[in-house]
Amino acid sequence: MSVIQLRTVNRGANPFAPIVKQRNQALTPRNGVYEKLEDRVASTVSQYVGGHVINQAVDLLKQRLNGEKFTQEHFGRLELVPMNLIDINVDIQRDLEGAHIAKNIILRFDPRIVQPVNVTYIKETGRYSCWDGQQSSASMKIIYDAGLIDGDFRVQCKVFDNDLSVPGSALKGEAVGNYGFRTLNGSGREPIDAYFMHRSRVNGVRNYDSDFWEDLQSEEIQTILHSITGRWRTLKMNYHVHTFLCSHHP
Repeated sequence: MSVIQLRTVNRGANPFAPIVKQRNQALTPRNGVYEKLEDRVASTVSQYVGGHVINQAVDLLKQRLNGEKFTQEHFGRLELVPMNLIDINVDIQRDLEGAHIAKNIILRFDPRIVQPVNVTYIKETGRYSCWDGQQSSASMKIIYDAGLIDGDFRVQCKVFDNDLSVPGSALKGEAVGNYGFRTLNGSGREPIDAYFMHRSRVNGVRNYDSDFWEDLQSEEIQTILHSITGRWRTLKMNYHVHTFLCSHHP
């Protein structure tokens, strides 16, 4: 007797579901594009649910700091570091992904969006241990070796010394990098909702003249959704008019 196995497929959020249609009007705002940081934070904190959980988290952080405060030094510093002084901590980092580097970084490389590489300065060796940003570092090294970066290029890094202590934590040096790697690449980064990814692509075309194929595709889909929504409203209106006339003229 054959056995039928059922399989559940989690397809994630559908970016073209009714939620997108509901937000069509706000998809491409051109008035009030910028909002002050303090205003945006204030509106979130003032919300009942958001404000409650944020206040709880702040109270717990205060308890952990036990009367102490963070200083500017605790946030590290920015340095331009020669590539030959950067080491990759292979105990912390994942393997280099050649296909990802080629397709997602090098093909559309833009130095303006490269983020600082996170490193720990090892005082005993005078070298920098990279615990986040190795894919970017490797990409820059490949591009530099190909002669596509001019001059005495150095990598912009966010640096903290391996003996730096901060309030509320017993971690130092590479232990901070180990924790930071999984935080920045996991729990510390909320996945982008499908709606906002779709909106970014649509606005890439409508607001910023993007010619990326995925942006053009999303904008075309959104245009079709607008058209469908408009026709549906027309049909609904015609239906109500027809119903009204029939009910008053038997």
